[in-house]
Amino acid sequence: MICLAPFFADATSFAQDRQENPGKSDDPLAYMLGAHIDFSWLFDPTQLDHIAVSPSERRDARQVEALARVAKSQGIVQRADVRAARQAADQLVLAEAARRSLVNSIQPTDADIAKWIAAHPGRYDEYRLRHIFVAIGPTRGGATRPEREALALANRLRARIGGGERFEKVAELASEDASTAAEGGALSDLLGVTMDEAFYSYVKDLPVGAITQPVRGPEGFHLIKLEARQPATVASARYWVEQDMIKERLPGLIANAIAQENAKVADRR
Repeated sequence: MICLAPFFADATSFAQDRQENPGKSDDPLAYMLGAHIDFSWLFDPTQLDHIAVSPSERRDARQVEALARVAKSQGIVQRADVRAARQAADQLVLAEAARRSLVNSIQPTDADIAKWIAAHPGRYDEYRLRHIFVAIGPTRGGATRPEREALALANRLRARIGGGERFEKVAELASEDASTAAEGGALSDLLGVTMDEAFYSYVKDLPVGAITQPVRGPEGFHLIKLEARQPATVASARYWVEQDMIKERLPGLIANAIAQENAKVADRR
């Protein structure tokens, strides 16, 4: 069964809604944006490389093409809702193409990357961590633990480690994160840029081998130990630095491109 809804259902609903509510704004593009229609993957080879297309989906694509020919031959393309959908989809595709062109214009050199890394110390480093988790609310034993009791327990566990017990052993016996307790609380290596800010703010300045104070997370407290830290290099950080540069610079590039286009239009008048 082919699903054409992501492309045209909202414009069709828009046309019907306009008949029932004539006072509402005529803006099918806003409706599509509200429905999160996204064409960015069309211009992203990285995403395209990871989209698996099955034989049945290829057959569906041919059927979609055939139905489009039916729409043209039967004059359906002239319907108001179809025209609105096609115009909005066209604007979305063109806008994404322009946005992608601006993204591609951000081409930092190795020196640019190194300077950015230096300006954001720790953000692109790789951290090897262990943690001990103490839950607030329901626990593995079936009890319910208030926040103050969870904090007190986390502090007692930290004191045990400070008294000579190995972090790994305490994590194995007491951590309430079942997925990591058996591994002594070991977490997958994380970059600072991919770490939750609530935890990164504690970890970024932590000496290797040190343990944080109890850190409040969404569901409880964490004791975090920094096992090792690998400083960022231009090669290891390039992708993440580029993403941060895009996030910072793209709004200005878009605003400038729009301003230049508006100036061209004004000059032609």
